[in-house]
Amino acid sequence: MKFLLVALLVGAASAFVDRAEWEAFKQKHAKSYANPIEEFYRMKVYADNKVLVDKHMKEYAEGKHTYTVALNKFADFTTEEFSRIFKGVKIGGARPQAVHKVSEEREKVGLKVTSSWFQRSAKSLPSSLDWRDHGVVTPVKNQGQCGSCWAMSVTGALEGAWALAGHPLVSLSDQQLMDCSGDYGNYGCNGGWIDASFRRVQAAPELTGQDCRVVRFSETDYSSD
Repeated sequence: MKFLLVALLVGAASAFVDRAEWEAFKQKHAKSYANPIEEFYRMKVYADNKVLVDKHMKEYAEGKHTYTVALNKFADFTTEEFSRIFKGVKIGGARPQAVHKVSEEREKVGLKVTSSWFQRSAKSLPSSLDWRDHGVVTPVKNQGQCGSCWAMSVTGALEGAWALAGHPLVSLSDQQLMDCSGDYGNYGCNGGWIDASFRRVQAAPELTGQDCRVVRFSETDYSSD
């Protein structure tokens, strides 16, 4: 029975990707699997994703898309697996009872960056803008198999706002936000709320940088209406 299953998986995968390409993928991304059956399943997933990538790139060449795609180290994950493992942001629905109760004054406060970057009218905005060209984006971080995208989204936004306000660009600690915001309804690698995380920073505006420095956001950088 196992032999038949392996044969079926090999046949399906080999229809789209050859063995040499698969071995190169495993070597490049240090992939290893528990047994031959799992490996051949992953090979089939890789083959399916390759079909999607090839189809998209063909349509891109025909002018049907404005962006390119490529296979990467996640190519042996299904969409469902990737979402379950790496997408931890909480959107919609009722928040848990453990969410920190901020005061009514805090609830009404909104963050507004006072930098002149955001004083432009909508009519004067450029057709495209890459913040990397302005030196306000830190290098990409790898969350690993942890649903901490919510924390990285918050620290990434704060890093950019801090730099736009005229300060040196620093890499803030998403790990500290994960560890220290449980009373705001966040669950570390099991997901969290972006808006609640911003409230946590408002209430305790210190995040230890990735290089162990402490950054404090002051009233001169953010103002409340």
